Amino acid sequence: MLTSDFDEFEGHINRGDLIELKPEMMMVPPKGPARVIHADNKAGAYDVMYTSSGYRVTCFRMDIKGIVGKIEDNLEFKTGDLVRIVQRLGCMDPPNLRDLGSALVLGVEECEALCIKGEKIRVGNNVIVSLDGEIKTFHESDVHLI
Repeated sequence: MLTSDFDEFEGHINRGDLIELKPEMMMVPPKGPARVIHADNKAGAYDVMYTSSGYRVTCFRMDIKGIVGKIEDNLEFKTGDLVRIVQRLGCMDPPNLRDLGSALVLGVEECEALCIKGEKIRVGNNVIVSLDGEIKTFHESDVHLI
């Protein structure tokens, strides 16, 4: 049980989980739960997307109130999946979205990790798709399973 706003959440968080953030700890207060896009339990850092607005931010264990829903890691795509590509442009709230339509997944590859102060930070996967007769690559956060 947490006793103050500076206590760190101690549970294990997985990609795809719904978490509740402490609004007073966030620059943009969430209006509801946030979906975990990337989880690094070792570092205690989590990339999340607010379900209310699509706003994306990195949070840390001290920002997390608790897990409100655990789901299977169903955010993985495989060759042959039919997906919809919706790009998020900028960091506005509400978000500026560009719907590019339906596409067919041709493959998935890991994005090159960012190296900050000698530590590699994984940023997710690239999804290679056939969209309008062209082969294009998008970050997994812009790809939604139909």
